[in-house]
Amino acid sequence: MVGTLSVDYFRVLLDGLSVGERGTAAAIETNGTMITRLPYDPKVVGRNIQSAPVFVRAMATNEGAFAGTASIDGIRRLYVYRHPPGLPIIVDVAPAESDIYAEWQRRAWRLGIVMAVFGAILGGGSLLLSRELMRRQLAESKLRHLARTDALTGLGNRGTFDETLRKEWQQANRTGRPLSLLFVDIDQFKAFNDYYGHQAGDDMLRAVAQCIALCIRRPADHVARYGGEEFVVTLPDTDAIGATNIAETIRHAVFDLSIEHVRSQYGYATTSIGVDTSQGRGIDDSAVLVKTADSALYEAKSTGRNRVCEASCM
Repeated sequence: MVGTLSVDYFRVLLDGLSVGERGTAAAIETNGTMITRLPYDPKVVGRNIQSAPVFVRAMATNEGAFAGTASIDGIRRLYVYRHPPGLPIIVDVAPAESDIYAEWQRRAWRLGIVMAVFGAILGGGSLLLSRELMRRQLAESKLRHLARTDALTGLGNRGTFDETLRKEWQQANRTGRPLSLLFVDIDQFKAFNDYYGHQAGDDMLRAVAQCIALCIRRPADHVARYGGEEFVVTLPDTDAIGATNIAETIRHAVFDLSIEHVRSQYGYATTSIGVDTSQGRGIDDSAVLVKTADSALYEAKSTGRNRVCEASCM
């Protein structure tokens, strides 16, 4: 018995399938001849695709599914196929991957946009927070610096000196190394202020402060304004001879500034300096070191000014 099936039968049969915008459905003879294809194209009917990779894979088993690229139009699709029992044909339905994932892609795009907006907001917020934290840290740093600095001279203030002396005293006690202290006082500063005015007095304080700071070379040495016209120099790991030499250097440097002072017997601004060293003096407290150095300063002032006086010589 021989029976015949019209190609139109297959065409009508496939037309009832919904395979998406770029999907296909096809009926193919086992020898590779295209019977019909959805969407219908008369040019495709009768074409032999025996060597096409998709057809080769479909011939390997009676039924199955795989993803492949069509040789006819180059579109990648998901092929689901079957060999009807007793018939020399293969029927496949192949929706395009782009159609399958279209809805997922739309959702992914929407989600991506939402995440991008959220990320931008989060990133912007993080950036603003980071900048605010940096500004706060900078402000706190400036406040700490201002709290430790004398506003007029730019040197460390009394609180900074107390902190430095406490730290260096502890270090000297641990190592047994000497710690020296210089008290520097501008001679007859009140008379200078009364004669030249407070503005000139402030200028003198700044000039003397800068001069003292330039005489201190080592990073560990520290200069601070103690109060009024008095300055204090902390010299770790410096013995009495070294401290006296530095004091003389400061005294000469201030005199060489040649700041006119008609109320002084020297004609220019001068300084008196008291020196004391912890080593070999039986000093067991930093407050005692401060007191003895201050006493040496007043000894220098009472014996003629413009001189250095060591506490050990008092």
